[in-house]
Amino acid sequence: MNKEEVKRLKSAIERMRVAWLYVHEIVLNETSNTYELACTYREQHREASGTTEIWRRRRISSSREWTDLLTKHLNAL
Repeated sequence: MNKEEVKRLKSAIERMRVAWLYVHEIVLNETSNTYELACTYREQHREASGTTEIWRRRRISSSREWTDLLTKHLNAL
């Protein structure tokens, strides 16, 4: 994404105020010369003893990738 696209996506995610995703910063991927969002998101794993939460770091490089992550999280509920 270019810098304006990534700023708009960051703003949209922050307005949603989801508790399972935190956007840390906008970063430049020097390999592809595009901007990405550095994030941490929560995955829930169900086990016999209960539900475990794991926080993972991730970079979101497109609005489609954000949509897929959001869909995956909603389907896990």
